[in-house]
Amino acid sequence: MLFLSHEPLKMQNFKQKLQQKLFPQQIHLMKLIELPTLAFEARISQEIEENPLLEFDKNIDGDIYAADEYNTNMTVNKRKRNNNIVPKKNNFYEHLRSQLCNFKLTDEEFIVADFILGNIDEEGYLRREYNELINDIAFIIEQRVERYKIEKLVSLVQKLEPYGVGARNLRECLLIQLKHKPCSPTIITAKLIISDNFDLLCNKQYKKIKDILKLNHQELHSAINEIKRLNPKPGKMYDEINTFDTIQIVPDFFLRIEEDLLELYLNKSNTKKLCITPFYIEMLRRFQENYLPNKKNIVFIKKKLEKAKWFIDAINQRKKTLLFTMKAILNFQKEYFFSGEKQKIRPMTLKNIADYLHLEISTVSRVINRKYIETPYGTLLLKDLFSEKIFHTYGLEVSNIEVKYIISIFFNKEDRKYPFTDEKISVILKKKGYNVARRTITKYREQLHIPIARLRKI
Repeated sequence: MLFLSHEPLKMQNFKQKLQQKLFPQQIHLMKLIELPTLAFEARISQEIEENPLLEFDKNIDGDIYAADEYNTNMTVNKRKRNNNIVPKKNNFYEHLRSQLCNFKLTDEEFIVADFILGNIDEEGYLRREYNELINDIAFIIEQRVERYKIEKLVSLVQKLEPYGVGARNLRECLLIQLKHKPCSPTIITAKLIISDNFDLLCNKQYKKIKDILKLNHQELHSAINEIKRLNPKPGKMYDEINTFDTIQIVPDFFLRIEEDLLELYLNKSNTKKLCITPFYIEMLRRFQENYLPNKKNIVFIKKKLEKAKWFIDAINQRKKTLLFTMKAILNFQKEYFFSGEKQKIRPMTLKNIADYLHLEISTVSRVINRKYIETPYGTLLLKDLFSEKIFHTYGLEVSNIEVKYIISIFFNKEDRKYPFTDEKISVILKKKGYNVARRTITKYREQLHIPIARLRKI
């Protein structure tokens, strides 16, 4: 269990900086770090099945909580906890993200592609301008990404399934889907209708389309039918398939508050201890002592032994990395975790935590990937604690989470006969010292799933 008080934290000597060029074992370690609890459990089971020299340490037992090496004598609440249940539709992002592994991406490309996926809305569209994405990335990971790299990665995202995801508008969404269909005269005609005559199509001016493209009745009819079979909302299609399914959220960390201490626990599954099976160690010793001729068996056991030792070490390193990273996040957001008030979340970027721990940004990104922490205020996705900063006129830096919180209050208290426009909200915020542009208000409103003023009016 890890303790955090109101006093500043002194970081341990955890200053190993990852090299840009990773070796195979380092890559495997990074993949282990990235896994959330359930996937990590499955990975351990797979390794035990493949390596007969590995087994669970039978002397270790416990409940869902697990204390770390800082204080193993602390009494822990043994009460069983129910895992959180959430609609499976939230898994749409994970479905897209899992497909990124099929592409050879650098760490930077993976982070940017992941950020792009995070901006895809529930219908499957990327309704953000390239410049907005560039600015947001600069805020969050404090790294400038060239426009051509964004365009390249958006094109990559548009290759993910369901086809049409990542499109900026309906026209592009339909063209992406047609692009993945086998080429035929009907598909070519459908592409021409959408790319060059989209406005006519939307207005159902089929005769004009027929005349412009010099089509006969059958050619036009076939192309229109092909277009009607396309999905205008590819993201919704994925949700509808899983409407009645649920998935479990298993917290990777647990936070308890006792007086002026934050007590951090790892989920027990992240601290499982493995050991080398004594039987094979004894077998190897006998082979070597007796100089038995079966060198093949000796080589086999030695290879499995080396792999088993590495895997045990990698598990320990993963645990250490998870704890130190979470410790830094708690320290950075101490005021929020002691109060539970969202407006007290500080602006925090991946780079902030990476610099604090002397790690690469990509390592921090992997640590928070799909990880949850259970707190007295609910179970939080670690990714949601990261936010861009906005400058207050008093010289303070505030989180955009705080601004979103204020915006939501405005909308909740507004007169529905005269709802606030985005421009009006921008003016009000500027009077309160928050210099937020109208376009930014629009972005935050959309992220809060609040309709435009016209649709809120009664």
